[in-house]
Amino acid sequence: MRYFVEVKTGLVNAYEKTTQADLIKALDKKQHIEINNPPLQNEAWDTATKSWVFDAAKAAVDAKARITNAYRAAIEVLTSGYTNEEQKTWATQLAQAKVYIANNASSVPALDALCVANGTAKATIAPIIVAKAEALELASLGLTGKYQKLSAAIDTLIPLPASTQASFDQVVW
Repeated sequence: MRYFVEVKTGLVNAYEKTTQADLIKALDKKQHIEINNPPLQNEAWDTATKSWVFDAAKAAVDAKARITNAYRAAIEVLTSGYTNEEQKTWATQLAQAKVYIANNASSVPALDALCVANGTAKATIAPIIVAKAEALELASLGLTGKYQKLSAAIDTLIPLPASTQASFDQVVW
């Protein structure tokens, strides 16, 4: 049998067979109240059955946090080596590189400034910018698709009565 006791600023909620005398004694002495058989990961107290039950919604939150962190780490690998400041210029670089490729007589001041600063010709750098942007987008979309697939797999586990912590743990990046 599991026992659960909550102590919050003098308010005590006891479940199961915790005697009032034991609680008062512990509170008077400001002692730690021992919790025998505390809840397992993602269990919640069911007042109707007076027992710990698996909470699939909590397990889903934990599983989604786990895959979200893995997704973010994978995206970060794609952009590592580039500062945030440089990344903020990518959309402008791409837009102006495409304009230049479509018509090399077009005004592209940001691309001009980049080429003057790094000593590269627009005709050389414009296709490189477009190729890198397309490669990054494809890699990012692959990771996003994987993330969406795993997130959907977690969502399908929530309503299943047979879902367990192990079933949520099996959804891995």
